[in-house]
Amino acid sequence: MPGPCRYSGARENSVNRFFLISSFALLACTAMAADKKVPVVFPGGKPAVTLKGAIKGYDGVEYLLSSAAGGRWAITLQAKGSTYFNITAPGADAALFIGSTSGNKFEGALPAAGEYRVAVYQMRNSARRGIVSNYSITFHILPGHEAAAGQGGPAKFDSTGNTRCSTGSPNLNLQCAFRVARKPGGAAEIWLDRPAAKGQTRVLLFSQGEFTSKDAAKVTTRKESDTWYVTVDGKEVYMIPDAMILGG
Repeated sequence: MPGPCRYSGARENSVNRFFLISSFALLACTAMAADKKVPVVFPGGKPAVTLKGAIKGYDGVEYLLSSAAGGRWAITLQAKGSTYFNITAPGADAALFIGSTSGNKFEGALPAAGEYRVAVYQMRNSARRGIVSNYSITFHILPGHEAAAGQGGPAKFDSTGNTRCSTGSPNLNLQCAFRVARKPGGAAEIWLDRPAAKGQTRVLLFSQGEFTSKDAAKVTTRKESDTWYVTVDGKEVYMIPDAMILGG
C-alpha cells in the first residue's frame, strides 16, 4: 500500500540496526494483497458521490478518479481506527497526498489530466490483526474550476465532473472529465478530456439544440429521453445529459 506505516519497537543504540528494523517494518506494511479497483462515477452528472466499503487486514481498495488538469476536488474519508487514503497522480509511483500524515480530507487542485489512484488502506497496527474497517469516502467536485483559462477557455466553469465516453465504438466504457460554462438562452461551452488523446481537450459548443465542435470537426448526435449522445469525427463518443448543459 502506498504511504508510510507506523510500528513500535525498542530504541537501538546502533544506527545500522535502527535502519534495518525500519526497512523490515516498511516491507511488512507494504506487502499487501492486490487492491480492488473501483472507477469513480458521478450518477446523473451530480457534483458529489459517496461510496461505502469495507477492507480487512492488508487488503485495500483503489478508486480510479478521472480529473482534468487543475481540477479542484474535496475527498473525505469517514472511518474508525487506522484507516486512511493516499492519492497518486497518473503515471507516478509516489503519492502526492498521504492520509496517515495529512489526515482524512484532501481539498485542492490535481495537477495533471488523467486517472488518479485513491487508495484506501489500514495501517500495519490494524492490518496485522486482520481487523475489518467499514468506511465511506466522498468525492466532491469543487466549483470555480479555472484550469482552461490558460487555453483560451472561460475564466470560470459552472460545473465539472465525469461523464461516460468511448473511442472507436459507442459502448461508452470510459470516463471523461468535463467542465461546462453555461450561457444565456440555454447555450453552453463544454470542455471534455479526449478519451484517446491523453492531455488533449475536446471543446463542444451547444446552441439552439445543436452541437458543434470548436475545431470544426464533424459532429453527429442522437437524443434519448433527456440525454444526448454526441459523436465527433466518427471516433469519439460522449454522453451529455441535459442537466450538464442546463444545470439543475
